[in-house]
Amino acid sequence: GVGAAGADMHFLVGNNGATEAMTLLNNGNVGIGTASPGAKLDILTPDNIHGLKLTTSGFGATTYVGIDFNTHNSILGTSDSSFRVQRDDSVVTKAQNMIFMPGNGTTPTERMRIVGANGNVGIGTTTPEVKLDVQGTDTAVRVKGSTRGRLSLSTTNQTGWQIEVSDTNGNQGAGDLGFTENGVAGGRFVLKKGGNVGIGTT
Repeated sequence: GVGAAGADMHFLVGNNGATEAMTLLNNGNVGIGTASPGAKLDILTPDNIHGLKLTTSGFGATTYVGIDFNTHNSILGTSDSSFRVQRDDSVVTKAQNMIFMPGNGTTPTERMRIVGANGNVGIGTTTPEVKLDVQGTDTAVRVKGSTRGRLSLSTTNQTGWQIEVSDTNGNQGAGDLGFTENGVAGGRFVLKKGGNVGIGTT
């Protein structure tokens, strides 16, 4: 039916239209599960219910389904940038990978993927061999905090170690590289900015 004010449209289902399934506001916003959509498509679902499902009927060596995000230049009539999130599959390999593809215009390029078979994440590679595999011509991984950059290494049964650089820390001087055993007071090993190495002393 049509709302009494604002010429909104309400799509009702169920016994005597007891349930409002979808709402189209006069500003163009569409709501599914909500009568007051705050975006062009606003979906509200109960807990543990998927709000949106995409399925492809393709059946071949390579099939995929995804979502494209684009900005459009209304003056030139061109797409200036795009971002694609894509899930690919194969009747041969059952890959089930999730691929992230930013780009300019209409040709997004793969930058990261999550491999469905093992959960490995690849940046700069389509075949990550470990949980996080970063590859490139000039590759770096940065861990940066406002006062401390820290990398923690451990196993399920071992508390492990922390490798860190900090502005101020009792285990080492500011800017030094320190190795600390988790759960043990004081640093085990420190590399000073000047090149000196300390074991059992900071």
